[in-house]
Amino acid sequence: MKKFLTILAYTLLVGVVLFATTCESHVTISTPERDAALIESKAATIRSEADLRDVENLARQYEIAYRHSINGATALYFKRLVEPVLIEAGERRDAIRYEEEALEASKLQFKQALEDRERAWSMQSGTLKEAKALIANNCAKIAALEIEKEALIERKEELAMEIIEQGYPESLLAELGKVEESIILTQRNIESIAHENEIIALSRRLQHGEDVNVETECCECCECCDEAVATPSEIIDFE
Repeated sequence: MKKFLTILAYTLLVGVVLFATTCESHVTISTPERDAALIESKAATIRSEADLRDVENLARQYEIAYRHSINGATALYFKRLVEPVLIEAGERRDAIRYEEEALEASKLQFKQALEDRERAWSMQSGTLKEAKALIANNCAKIAALEIEKEALIERKEELAMEIIEQGYPESLLAELGKVEESIILTQRNIESIAHENEIIALSRRLQHGEDVNVETECCECCECCDEAVATPSEIIDFE
């Protein structure tokens, strides 16, 4: 009787393990080669991150099923069969994402170009001399901002050393965060002013057929930058 109960208990345990395995994997295995081929066929249709995660999860369920239903060696053999398939699927998904991002960037660039042309057509920049003066003034602002940015970068490097030496105090970490924000803001201001110069030059070309070389005007401006460069306080308020 005791032996019978032992066998019965063992049978129930095996049944519970098999049931748990079935619930965990949700797949029915056949052979490693056939199931790997199934994974490969599904991997060939991957177009998104969600698709890739689904196929990876399915392969993981098969691996679990083989491990519990047969043995670890068979599970490892199956994993070796599908691993190159999953790697290739991931690389293909990365390539698709790169193409999608490149297409989106092209759309944004085209949209920006249309907006720039619209601004250029409606801009009133006065005479050619006045337009060049506007560009020169903007170049002076950029020069001042570049100096300010360099000072901020130097301060950031100093703070990094001080933070390490003083054991990462909260006050210095907070100051470092503010300096980094200022660097980003300053760079955005530089890019905004430089873009404004591009619009002025485009406006002269579209409205008057005049070619204005922004780089040349900025170089000429730099020759008298001691007189033309605005102060940092004037630049911070630039929008």
